[in-house]
Amino acid sequence: SIIGYLGRHNDSKNVQHVLEALEQLGDPRLACVIVGSGPERKRLEAFIEEHHLENAAALLGHRPLPEALTLMKSFDIFVNPSYSEGIPTSVIEAAFMKKAIIATAVGGTSEIISGNGDGFLISPKNTSALAEKLKLLVKDASLRQTLCTKAFLAVQDKFSWPRAIEQYLVLFNQKSAP
Repeated sequence: SIIGYLGRHNDSKNVQHVLEALEQLGDPRLACVIVGSGPERKRLEAFIEEHHLENAAALLGHRPLPEALTLMKSFDIFVNPSYSEGIPTSVIEAAFMKKAIIATAVGGTSEIISGNGDGFLISPKNTSALAEKLKLLVKDASLRQTLCTKAFLAVQDKFSWPRAIEQYLVLFNQKSAP
């Protein structure tokens, strides 16, 4: 199974927790693909080397958006381990691509997935919970498929262009207060 992350590598994104969970699982069938760049990259490289994860984890660096999204298509499980977020676009993209999602319950993430059958929401900085959910999804392909389908339907309803246009029209047509 391919576990993937797409986004910036800064402290609040908490990317190292994905690597820590990968190490905890110790499953040679797992691969972790990390796409993006940022100030934490050197620390992630050092962690991979120090914990001998070179054969399990790949830091692919910054990629243009079309290439990054093509890489995301290869993920079986998308992880967003942030402890600070607005509305994480990569979680929306993962849902549109029908990926099983594990994300932290921070910022606007719960506006994208509820954690009720459309993905897993975990506490930030909880590597054990992340590893537990990864193990569950790796073992259960039908659960992955259920989560993918429900997340896709949720974002299709919430974030589609027709829905956005409809919401803008409601706003534009409201009478302003005198």
